Amino acid sequence: MASVRPLYTSDDKLVSEPRLEGEWVSKTLENASAGETGNHWRVTADKPGCYTVDTQDNEQSKEKAREASYQGCLLNLGNKTFFDSTLRTMKVAGKDVAPQDMGDGMISVHLIGRVWAQQDFIRMADLNAKWLESNSPEAQHTNGVFTGPTQELKNLLGPGPDEAAVGAIWYLCRPGADCDARVVADALARDPDDLHVIEGAGFFFLRHGDYDRSVALFRHCVEKCQPGSDSGFTIDPHVYLGYALLFKRDFAGARKEFMLAHKQDSKDPIEGFLAITYFLEGNYAEAHRLSGVARQAGAQDSPQEIILDYASLVRMGKAKQAEALLAERSAKFIGNDDEHLLLLRATGRIKDFTPQWKDSDVNEGDTVFYAIARAAQGDTAAARQALEATLQRGDKALPGFLGATIEMERLNARPPVNKSKQ
Repeated sequence: MASVRPLYTSDDKLVSEPRLEGEWVSKTLENASAGETGNHWRVTADKPGCYTVDTQDNEQSKEKAREASYQGCLLNLGNKTFFDSTLRTMKVAGKDVAPQDMGDGMISVHLIGRVWAQQDFIRMADLNAKWLESNSPEAQHTNGVFTGPTQELKNLLGPGPDEAAVGAIWYLCRPGADCDARVVADALARDPDDLHVIEGAGFFFLRHGDYDRSVALFRHCVEKCQPGSDSGFTIDPHVYLGYALLFKRDFAGARKEFMLAHKQDSKDPIEGFLAITYFLEGNYAEAHRLSGVARQAGAQDSPQEIILDYASLVRMGKAKQAEALLAERSAKFIGNDDEHLLLLRATGRIKDFTPQWKDSDVNEGDTVFYAIARAAQGDTAAARQALEATLQRGDKALPGFLGATIEMERLNARPPVNKSKQ
């Protein structure tokens, strides 16, 4: 929440909090869940109750790099500690910007929020603009900014706003600490039924291999929530539970959840997606059958579905039928440049192709489909290279990582080639 006036006056006694001082790494639940590197903060004592806060974004690009310096002061209202922060200077792409550099009609505002200090762990939150609009006279706010006098702002916050007043939350951890796990644990302890928290925590546990915990969280969410923009979930919780069950290799349970989600939104055929789960399970006959059902239902063909259907037939021992299917569907396929390239490269139709996988190729699973096709054509070295790229660089909470794990297990289980008989 922003205010055009400060939260305190010269008559107020500001609060010192020594635990704030020092070097920090800032995190949100989102980047803690994803394991992303946080921004760097340095907090130094200024005058009593006030601090200089210097921040530096974790941005490699010089064009996007941003540094900023703020003054933050603390005030207790009731049993809660609030901060009042104002921008001093900012450097964007190497250029200094100060509040006085703003254009005509622009003013510097005070960011007001809550702070909870623990030893080597700080939680901070801004205040929800919707809460402000619902709890203050219309004449004292505009576009989420409080425009009333300082005393009215203190009166508004003094009784102690409830949890509905808390907006975005972020955390500060000491460099080198296991910040991600601590952020997730704190978020779950505070809001165990919050859908946004469940989503972030569930994927955190997927990325760290704790599939039981992830399944339990998403199952809890299925029982408690409905999807929608207001809930924090834009995807049906059954889908998230289905993904978690896939990582548990409970393929039947995953399909059940996907079917439940499909009943809520049945615009597109689901058979092609279910075919992938059967392929992962090793039921290639059912994967092939469902692929045909999906096409009959009007599903648009894709290079991934062509590769999966082709490889299913190869693994069923129907090599001639597989080659005929590949030739026919490849000839009829209409798609964009990247889709055609994936299909041509995966099926060995580009001479002397040396993969240079981008992160998007890895995380979208293209490397896995490439590996499946190369393995079907006997090029296990290329298949292994693509799978290794996925396992080394891929997001461990995405289906592509699971696919690469399973396919690598299958590749390693193949009997070694007896070169003396070749």
